[in-house]
Amino acid sequence: MTKLRRFLNTDIPALVQIWNEHFQSLGLWSPLDPSTFHAAILNRTFFDPRQLIVATVDDRPVGWTHWLPVPDKPELAVVPVVCVLPDSLKHSATEIGLALLNHLEKQIQETGCSRIIGGSGPTDGSGYCGVPPLGPGIGIADADRATSGWFMQLGYSPRRRLAQYEVQLARFRPPIDRTLVQLRRSTTITKQRIIRADARHAAALSHVDQERYITTDRGGDVAAWADFYLSDPEAMVFPVSHAILGACKSVDPEDHGAAVRYTIASGLQQLSNSGVTQVTAVTSDQHPHRTVLLRGLRFELTTEGTLFSKTF
Repeated sequence: MTKLRRFLNTDIPALVQIWNEHFQSLGLWSPLDPSTFHAAILNRTFFDPRQLIVATVDDRPVGWTHWLPVPDKPELAVVPVVCVLPDSLKHSATEIGLALLNHLEKQIQETGCSRIIGGSGPTDGSGYCGVPPLGPGIGIADADRATSGWFMQLGYSPRRRLAQYEVQLARFRPPIDRTLVQLRRSTTITKQRIIRADARHAAALSHVDQERYITTDRGGDVAAWADFYLSDPEAMVFPVSHAILGACKSVDPEDHGAAVRYTIASGLQQLSNSGVTQVTAVTSDQHPHRTVLLRGLRFELTTEGTLFSKTF
């Protein structure tokens, strides 16, 4: 018989095993270990063990899920993952997955939240950013058909399609055209460390170092900027040789993204010189211009997923 309960410290080895077996059964790389699990999930000022729900069969953990309120949006809760051991003689993965989701829905509704987002997104502040194989946040990966099915069975609707792109810096060559050559001659690239002012977002990104590359013209005005997330070498939630491209923007919309393309390309070159070998980025079907930008910089599509949504 399946039983559901809150997280206990003694669960850590079992939950790591469930995570790894769940994602490995999907063909997704997921070398999570207890220290990474602790740094990425448990070692947060906002972690609440009541929000991490464990399913057991014969007192043995066989699945778990985790929900968190979304910063600055009290009506929203996010469910980054639902991890269940593949089917065995003693339990059905579908039965466990549905039981976990039903249980957390009741918990979330009791807090006053009116909408649940299924899957981790790049800006949800869950703290799962960069955790392999979730990467920057692609919702529920297309390969995870079982979890997508559980959400759909319980009335969740696809809210947004996400796609993850990667570029290997050893093969990266910046694009060259007349506009970019002119920007190289007339602008300056600077780098600054970004420190979040609000404690909640800072805690969610405590395992990364956020760097912003800024392009300024000769008059000192900002033309574009781009944020990169690097793995904190002490936390090591994801490899220090990897980085994530976050938000980016050209200040002048009339430049058709040339300044931000130049800024990202310059940032990639500097990251490569500092030992970074791979950069990932996420785009959504709501921002097709970002997809065009990434492809123009020779990022290649690697994974796609879906964010689900349910309103009460």
